[in-house]
Amino acid sequence: YKVALLKEAAQMVDMPNANIILDEKIHALKKRFFREENSDDTLDNLATRFIVALLGQKQAIMTIYYKGYKGFLSYGVGNTSIIGNGFLVAYPEYDFIVDVSTRGTMSLRANNQVDVALIAKEWAGGGGHPNASGGRIQGFKEQFRYDKVKMQIENLIHTKESIAGKLEYKAD
Repeated sequence: YKVALLKEAAQMVDMPNANIILDEKIHALKKRFFREENSDDTLDNLATRFIVALLGQKQAIMTIYYKGYKGFLSYGVGNTSIIGNGFLVAYPEYDFIVDVSTRGTMSLRANNQVDVALIAKEWAGGGGHPNASGGRIQGFKEQFRYDKVKMQIENLIHTKESIAGKLEYKAD
């Protein structure tokens, strides 16, 4: 994305008032990068769909389960309200999405399939609302590799599933 913007900007460098021309065109350049064929929307919505599609390509390695609920684990994506909700709309087979930051804070979103406030409480003593919650994972170690993050979360899940909590197992 940034490389594409730099390439576009480089074409304007010798123009008179290049800084002003670039400033006026930057929004359109961003939208053009994220726009799909024959579709238009706000920049935020276009970028969200783009990111959600990228995440969707990683379902095989980023899927987790907690008490029978299907979740999607992202690491360091951020903007969980917009991207998380967009993901859950695009992939309704998921019950929740959790994004973990490098500091071990987690943000969970659901779309009325599971109470993520209960998950946040059980995993990290956190809380929130049934469709939006968060907390901080004790002892979380920042990683540069996703597989190491997933291993930490799966170990946490294994430990927490063996302890009684308020969240019931998902009925088949």
